[in-house]
Amino acid sequence: MHKVVGTGLFIPWHRETFFAYSTRLEVIMDNIKDYIVCDNCKNKNFIRVYNFALRFRKVNFSDDVIYDEVSEELYQCTHCQKIFTKQQIDARLKEMANERLRSFSDSER
Repeated sequence: MHKVVGTGLFIPWHRETFFAYSTRLEVIMDNIKDYIVCDNCKNKNFIRVYNFALRFRKVNFSDDVIYDEVSEELYQCTHCQKIFTKQQIDARLKEMANERLRSFSDSER
């Protein structure tokens, strides 16, 4: 099995810069893996972090207080400890998929 690892893929991020302007690219035969990298240190490894809380609020026209349980899923870079939200990760993955699909359709022309 032939394996090539490099960092030559350029994927611009036009909105807020949550991630670096490049991803790590790994090609194994017909499979391609694009990795999200941390914009601080270019590390590709993240751990999942959860926060748990209670949110209290008053009920309209009453002195009663109710609460909701709130949990938040975050991702932390294992090298520099920078925190990313689930929404940031999902948005970047969607952007990467669109860029990769565009590159395939451009190469077929």
